[in-house]
Formats: sequence, structure tokens, C-alpha cells
Amino acid sequence: MSLLNQSASPRLLDHLPTMANSLPTMAKPKPKKVTKHPCTPFCDPKVECPLKHHDLVLTLMNCNDSPGAKSNILQFQKCVVKCIDEGWDKNDVVPDPSEELRLPLVHLACTFAKCLALEWLLQYDFNPNVKSETTGQFALHRAMCGMYRSKMKVSAKELIPKLNRMMTAMPKQLMFHDEINGDTPLHMAANLLTSLDSKSQYFQSCIEAIAKAACKMESPSNTILDAINYEGRTALHLLAASNRKVEFCASAIRALVSAGADKTIRDNGGETALDIAFAAGVQNIVHELLRNGEQAGLGFYSELDQEHENSASVATNLFPSPSRTDDSDTNWSERASSRSSNTPAVIDHTPLAITTWKGIKRETISETEENCSSPCVCSPTEVDALAEGASSSSPAVLKYLGDAGLLSDVSALVARARAQDEANMRKIESRATEIDIQIKNKEHCIQKMKQDLNSLKNKRKECDGDFERLRKRMHSCENAMKELPNLSN
Repeated sequence: MSLLNQSASPRLLDHLPTMANSLPTMAKPKPKKVTKHPCTPFCDPKVECPLKHHDLVLTLMNCNDSPGAKSNILQFQKCVVKCIDEGWDKNDVVPDPSEELRLPLVHLACTFAKCLALEWLLQYDFNPNVKSETTGQFALHRAMCGMYRSKMKVSAKELIPKLNRMMTAMPKQLMFHDEINGDTPLHMAANLLTSLDSKSQYFQSCIEAIAKAACKMESPSNTILDAINYEGRTALHLLAASNRKVEFCASAIRALVSAGADKTIRDNGGETALDIAFAAGVQNIVHELLRNGEQAGLGFYSELDQEHENSASVATNLFPSPSRTDDSDTNWSERASSRSSNTPAVIDHTPLAITTWKGIKRETISETEENCSSPCVCSPTEVDALAEGASSSSPAVLKYLGDAGLLSDVSALVARARAQDEANMRKIESRATEIDIQIKNKEHCIQKMKQDLNSLKNKRKECDGDFERLRKRMHSCENAMKELPNLSN
């Protein structure tokens, strides 16, 4: 037995708990399970999405534009029909916990670039022109400001066909203005091109796609290309004001002008796109606006720049050439400041010369000539000619234009500008006539409403009279009822 115990003791000791193992151990708390919810491209990718998005959003996200069953459109359709059967209005916002996604379903389809889902919604009688009450925007506005965010890794070549597909489905929305700034989708594309640090090629392509779509529409393309916002600015104004992403903006301007955009429209401050570009001093954009200047006023700059770029005459100094080969920042700043006004700048010394010859000594002119830092020639002969031009009925600049052989060109341009102004005046008169008709209709409606109001007031008085008559009658009946027992006695 002793031998058995000795042989078994090591094995038993191995199975006996030690002091360290026999001590009670603290149980580690189990980590709580975090429910993972599917998220959208608008959720923060750095943290786990805590929101449980609506089924409409999730099924829409799972859709794609592939043909057949690969599109996953069937699940989305079932979800839409189910929500409508449960009382959800098809043109109402989607009740998603994310405030950014509480938009009409048509807007979300454009935001996520789900063209197949959008086309099915329109076939299912969803209103394509429903407006968001929170943003004051329409579906194409949302496509412009949301599609690039939902498809950050997708190239412009893949997104532009989707945009074309949406514009084909909802062409009238290219003319719709939002309620925030009065911007159209074209304005929004121009703003995003000039303000964002990325996706420049995409937004340039968006502007080019809108320009092509405007030319294909039955309505005049200028309705889209020359649309103005609340500040009276077109897309050309917005692009001309940018001093960054110059090459992309210049290409976008070239596409709009080639499609027929009007470069002579003035904003609420009286400035054209060319005026804004001169003030910004961006040479490429100015050159693009001066290219093939066929509109009234722009041809004046273009012809002078092309034919008299190297001339030293006063006429050339009136309109300095924005040549690409001029690398001098100082010269370009001087040119930009000279063109920042609404009309071409006249020589700064013209008013001074006129005043001098009316009563100030000639030495004043000489002193001014010595201190003059401008590139124009200030010889006494030219001052005499300038004084003679000031005393005549025509401005001195016309004499110099005649000497330079430009007077006939200027006359043609002025005639063209006058013809365009007359056409614009006819448009304004037609618009004013339409507004007058609307005013008369409204006045007629107001007059009719006043008559209806007076009729209702008279009926209300009749009701008061009938009520008072019945009240007196009831009072008489009550008095009679009180007297009846006395009569019976």
C-alpha cells in the first residue's frame, strides 16, 4: 500500500488545486454588444452609425442601375408599396432619423444617383416637381449637391451619364430656382465648382452637360443658360468671379458661351461677367470672355485687342490688350483696374486737360505730365487736340478712334448694341403687358372677394337679427308659461 500511495501521490498532487488557483477570481464584465446598423454615404465613416435608417432609405441604397434582377429594384418597390399602404404619402418626406435624409423620395433617388429607381417612381405617379420644405430645392438641385457625395469614389465619366439620364426624365427642372438664393441647377454647379476643393472635373462636366441639354430642349436655351438668381447673376457671373480653379472655370465658360450664353447681362450691381473678371484680375477667364466676342460691347474689346495690340496710340491705351504672353503682374493689375467699371475707361487726363484749358495755367499741365506714371502719351499736341475735342460736341475719344480707323467698327458695334437693346425692350414691354394682365385679374379677384365678403357680412347680420327675434320670442314664451298656472287657478 505504501508503494501504491507513493506512486499515486505525484499524480494526485498534480490534480490538487494550488493556493493561487484556489483563490476566488473576479469575473470580467462582458462587453455590451453594439448593434450595427447599415449606414449611408452621408453618415460619418469614422464612427459606427448609431441610427437605424428607414427601410425606404436602405432599400433605395441597395438598388443599382444594372439590368434585370441584379438591380435589386424589386425589394425597393415592395417597400414603397408597403409604406403607401400603411398611410405614408408618396410625395411626403421620408421619416428617417437623420435630418439630412428627411427629403422626398424622388430627391433621395437623385441624391444617391439611383436612376432606375427614379424612373420607376415617376412611372408610379410620384411628383417629379415636389419641392423640399426644408431646403426649398427641387430634385435636380439635390442631384447636383448630393450625387458627388454619395459617389465619392466614382469618376466623372460614370456620373455624367447618370446626370444626363435624370435631366432627360425631368427636363423642366433645369429652369427651376430654389428658394434660398434663387439658383438653378446650373448656378449650383458653378458655385460648387468655384467653392469646393475637389471634384473640379466633375462639376465642369456637369456645366458642359447642362449646356448641351439646354441646346437640345424645345424651349429657348437662354432660359437655362441666362437664368439669373436673386442677385441678378448668371452662371457666367459666378464663374468669372473665381480666382481659383481657373482652367476649369475657363473651360466651363467656353462651353456656356459656345452654347449661346449671353455675356452682356448685367447683375443687380450693373456688372457684366467681363467686368467681374477684370476686377478679379484673372487673365485666362478674361481672355475666354473676350474670345470671339460677338455680343454687343464685347466685340469692341475683342477687335481692339486683336488688331491694335502693339499700337502706341491713345485708342490702344483706352483698351489695353489682355495678352497671355504678358507675365507682368503689375501691368495686368493696372489693366484689370482700368476695366473694372461697367464701361471702357477713358484717359484719366481728359477731364484735367479740359479744366486746365478753361482757367488753369498751362504750367499745371506740364507738372502733371512730369508726374504722370501711366503708359499713355501726354504730349502738348495731344493735349491741344484733346482740348479741341472737349470744346466740340463730340467726345475727344471719337476723334482718336476716327484717326485709328476704328470709327466704322464702333458704329457697327453701337448699331448692334442698339438693336439688341431694342429687342430687350420689346421683351420687357411684353413682360410688362403680361404683368398688367395679371394685376387686372388679381384686382378683379379682389373685387369679387370684397363683394363676397360684403354678402357674407349681410348674411351674418341677418343671422344676428333672426337670432335676436327668436330670443325675444322665447322670452315671451317663458313669461307666458309663468302666467299659465295663475290662469288655471
